[in-house]
This record gives sequence, C-alpha cells and structure tokens, in this order.
Amino acid sequence: KPDIMRWFELDTFSGLPRLSNWICRTNDLDAILTQLPPGFFSERKIEMSRGSLRWSMAVPADINNGALPFENMFPALLQWHGNLHPSSKLSRSECSLLKLKLSHP
Repeated sequence: KPDIMRWFELDTFSGLPRLSNWICRTNDLDAILTQLPPGFFSERKIEMSRGSLRWSMAVPADINNGALPFENMFPALLQWHGNLHPSSKLSRSECSLLKLKLSHP
C-alpha cells in the first residue's frame, strides 16, 4: 500500500462496482484553476504520461486524503496534450452513458 491515500479513494472503495468518480476535460487547465473557489484544488497541477499519452491533472488541495471536493462529486480536472486521446485505442462498445445526475447535501 502506498504511503499516501491514492486518488479516487482507491484505498477505501468497497461494495458493488459503480460509477464513483468522473473527469472533466478542458483545453486550458490553468484558466479553469484560476476560476475555482479557494480550497478546491491547489495552485499546481501534475504532468503525467503513459506510453505516448500525455496529460495534466489538477491536484486536490488535500492531496493526502484521496478524495475530490464535495465527497468526490466534483470532477477530476484534466487537460490532454497532443492529438492522441486514449479513446482512439478502445474497441467500439455498445455501452454508453446517457445521463449523469449529481446531488450533494
């Protein structure tokens, strides 16, 4: 187990499989971060890569708890770099998300 809690609450997930987090893609992560209220995300982002894919992700203000704001109701924020997107590597699927409804106390 890692020294800090992993993102998306991977270390505390239990129960049946379900949609538990979501990601919002932006073309200008820096601009989005300046528009959010204080405490949502830190002032920094992390540059990541896997194979030929490259992206930036916003870092939660409390990076050590493994959760996103509003008990994971707020999306992870991501900016892809370059023209390659991971969806181009996936096989066609008959499964699609038709609606996403969120609520928080």
